[in-house]
Amino acid sequence: MKKRKMLSLFLTAAMVLTFSASVYAAPAEMLDTVIVNGDVRTMDGGKIAEAVGIKDGRISFIGTNKQAEGRIGAGTTVIDAEGSVVAPGFIDLHTHADNISQSNANYFAENYLRQGVTTILGGNCGDGWASYRNDVNVAGFLNAMKAVGISINFGTLVGHENLRETLDVPYELASTAAQIEVMKAYMEKAMQGGAFGLSTGLEYRPFTSTEEVIEVARVAGQYGGFYATHMRDERDRLVEAVEETILIGKEANIPAHISHIKADGTGNWYKTDIVIDLVQAARDQGQDVTMDVYPYNAWSSGISLFLGADYTRTQLLNAIRDGDTALVAKMRANVAFEMDEYYNGDGDLVRLVSYTDRDGVDYSAKSLFDILRNRGLALTTDNLADLTIDILAHASPSVIAFGMSEENVIKNMKAPFSSIGSDGSIRTYSAGPHPRNYGTFPRVLGYFVRDIGVLTLDEALQSMTANPAERYGFKDRGIIREGYWADITVFNPETVNDNATFEGGGAPPSGIDYVLVNGVVVVDDGDYIARVQAKRPGHVLFGPGTDMLGLHISAAAESDISKDVCFTLSAGNAKNLLTVEAEIMIDGNMLASIGVEPLSGFTVMNDIFWSYAGGGMWKGTVTLAYPSGDKEGFTSFVFTDIAEFVFAPRAVGDTTVALTAAVASGLVGSATEYIGVAVSEGEATTNIDQRVFSKYDLNRDNAVDALDLGIMLLYCGFDSDSPHWDVLVKVNDSRGKGVTASMCDVNGDGVIDMLDLLDLFIHYTK
Repeated sequence: MKKRKMLSLFLTAAMVLTFSASVYAAPAEMLDTVIVNGDVRTMDGGKIAEAVGIKDGRISFIGTNKQAEGRIGAGTTVIDAEGSVVAPGFIDLHTHADNISQSNANYFAENYLRQGVTTILGGNCGDGWASYRNDVNVAGFLNAMKAVGISINFGTLVGHENLRETLDVPYELASTAAQIEVMKAYMEKAMQGGAFGLSTGLEYRPFTSTEEVIEVARVAGQYGGFYATHMRDERDRLVEAVEETILIGKEANIPAHISHIKADGTGNWYKTDIVIDLVQAARDQGQDVTMDVYPYNAWSSGISLFLGADYTRTQLLNAIRDGDTALVAKMRANVAFEMDEYYNGDGDLVRLVSYTDRDGVDYSAKSLFDILRNRGLALTTDNLADLTIDILAHASPSVIAFGMSEENVIKNMKAPFSSIGSDGSIRTYSAGPHPRNYGTFPRVLGYFVRDIGVLTLDEALQSMTANPAERYGFKDRGIIREGYWADITVFNPETVNDNATFEGGGAPPSGIDYVLVNGVVVVDDGDYIARVQAKRPGHVLFGPGTDMLGLHISAAAESDISKDVCFTLSAGNAKNLLTVEAEIMIDGNMLASIGVEPLSGFTVMNDIFWSYAGGGMWKGTVTLAYPSGDKEGFTSFVFTDIAEFVFAPRAVGDTTVALTAAVASGLVGSATEYIGVAVSEGEATTNIDQRVFSKYDLNRDNAVDALDLGIMLLYCGFDSDSPHWDVLVKVNDSRGKGVTASMCDVNGDGVIDMLDLLDLFIHYTK
């Protein structure tokens, strides 16, 4: 192999040079991996080199082959990139690869790595993965993935649809003001938990108001995130949809990004120039607006889109069930209009991804006209409409629809503010799915750069590396620069090619010779290598709103009662806040109340409140503000006044425990450290503040849950004039305790109103 030959040659050269003291006054640090003889496109201001060196997962050398010779030791892996381009690893910022967590095999993301993609972003088009759909627990989703390990770098947006689903907002209704406030709180939680921003799928949720999106997007912007949108329309109202996107970005003060930009339908193709001009005009005025595009003239989504924006498959099924033939006829008419207007009545332009009809006939990868031909039916628009309704009556397959022009695809790719995005997901190599899942990036390099020459190599690489890295906000990926993570793709510009087709389905690309993720080779001489399954070199990426540390602390106050205490510290967000989340495992359903004594000018923003999570676990949060954005301005803080009490009928001695936690400065991004801290007993105290928990546990069952929310709804008025204000709320429980109505004033503003309900709902229900 070339690699072995080059290694032997360079070791000889290195040994000769070692004898020359005039050349090496001190031995240079040996590298883990060196790539030599390459056309190194750093994408860093036009810098080009021959060799790249890697140490401890990061790029530590960029230069000539001769300069690399002295950095090669006995353990150095040398990759000969003669005739190949060495580029930053490709970044795909528009994927639906949330299914990376669906199975163990998906963690390896082979169909992306073999394209040269080293970083992917999920959570697009308003919809993320089900593991955080119900409670928008982005931190839990990411940390679970981190615990298992992945082979590709992964970050996520939060889908606006997920926020609406969490509150059970019906599809056909706009959200209320109260619901929007709850969504904003969830959005803040998501950004603090590691999201990179907000995504919407307004074509799928057309009744969502612009104002609602602005309000929620504003929160993401406050934490340094961006707004990505599958716009409200990509056809007749394409221009208006782009204008709405620009407006949302401006009003919410957040970078706006248009997902999979396209003009669908022959009658709309002329609008591409208008869209590019609109985005450029906004940028000229100082607004941050970008977009992504995939290099195909066909989109893929559910066949239900042919019902039009006014109808869903659920409505169709209900109409069929109820015998509402008039409504079914309206939907059928919509399908006929869509087929005629956008596809000239040509059913060969709409291909089913995977579909078996009622009779068991497999029509996967077949067109709608193929089905009509097989059934001996005329190739008419009416029959297309009938067929579509029939398919939707018992299935909901995805389709591939050829509605765009290649000329427009090229225009969108050439826009300097554009990135390449696959709009794909993690898949095995099989027939049926859109080839963008397997060949997006090689297709740009092979077909558009080499074969038809409409893009220069640097234009293509810019849209696959530096542009998406800038949109992400990366400071250590996307270009080849010393100190950056060694995400690198080596490809042969003469042989690189996408081999996946619409007819034949998935196939690995050719010409992608080597791929490195954080310095680890995952594609070797064109082959995906099995050992990556053990190393799993990918990083789980946390967004700009979160800088997380983990502290595991053992509380020694009452060893027979107190167990582990875990504090999670979130720092460095846009609001200069330090959020402390504590989980305390205590036997006997005991609660520890922790007061915070800040150092170095910290301000305590709120008391620490606790909720019982079951199984002896209590959870609580407190927020501190520090004086400036310089995290090095604080190095430690002290927890004091830990008072312990139980709800069980037995007494526990009062104890004060001082916990001093040293916080290492400079831990940024997704770094997680575990720091042991000393715990010492202090003097006894009688400062036991039961209001911390009991004012939320209205029915005294040691759980703050939906029952307490129900009590507030049933017994507490929503203003100070309510007759319930001064009435004792009777609650029947095993201890026969009651709670005063004034405890319903959760936020302590002297008024019982919807804000108290929201406070309880957002923070303390399970």
